[in-house]
Amino acid sequence: MATSNPLTKQFLLAAKYQEIHALKQLQNSCASLTKLGDFVHQLQKERAMSNIFLASNRERFKSQLQEQIPLSNSAQTDFYDSLKQTFINDNADTGHTRLFNLITYSLQALDALPVLRNQIAQQNISAVHATQSFTQLIASLLNIILEAADGASDPKITRLLVAFFNFMQGKEYAGQERACGAQAFAASKFTTEQKQQLAHFVQEQNHSFDFFKEYTDAHLLKCFGTLTTHQVNNQVEQLRSLLQKLDDENAQPLSQLSEVWYE
Repeated sequence: MATSNPLTKQFLLAAKYQEIHALKQLQNSCASLTKLGDFVHQLQKERAMSNIFLASNRERFKSQLQEQIPLSNSAQTDFYDSLKQTFINDNADTGHTRLFNLITYSLQALDALPVLRNQIAQQNISAVHATQSFTQLIASLLNIILEAADGASDPKITRLLVAFFNFMQGKEYAGQERACGAQAFAASKFTTEQKQQLAHFVQEQNHSFDFFKEYTDAHLLKCFGTLTTHQVNNQVEQLRSLLQKLDDENAQPLSQLSEVWYE
């Protein structure tokens, strides 16, 4: 609509500028969330390796764990660098108090990661408590994704971020299942409580993936379908069945399967 009022034109230009700025900020935020996802993936691998290492009394995955820690550190550095570029600059938005608080909380929690690793190396922590510590760290990181989705200004991006969160949440439940199963195989025994916990992880990851499928786009849905129909899923089901047959009192020599389960 044409207008001769200079003030109207100024506000029109200002509105366009704000829109472009918001999209650029959203683009940078999505890049940071990608780095966050990479870091979470490395922590999930480190968690499972630590479980096998602890449950097997240092007999398995010692070298793999030593090789994994630098990979986790590298992903952490990339994530931190991305946070600085996105949020700690003159052009960053100032209206994301909740998001900034969640990031601060996660960074504070991650300060304890070196101490946790030292406890694992010295076997001064149980596999269960090590898993809980890693899981709490990962949960604080995933909350950042959820808050970013809540603050997104573009509806399409919001849907994709919600899909991304649910995919990462489902992946995290799969990671917890991986850690729990690895611990059971490494120890060659599985309690009734652990079996119930494993079933819970399977149920929750399926629930999260259902939400992912509801919010994602056609391309990602097709990619996800390819993953779920891969033959490796049949092997996972076989190992799940084997885990349920493990006896808590009569241990069976199945520690070698911890590596198969991990892979």
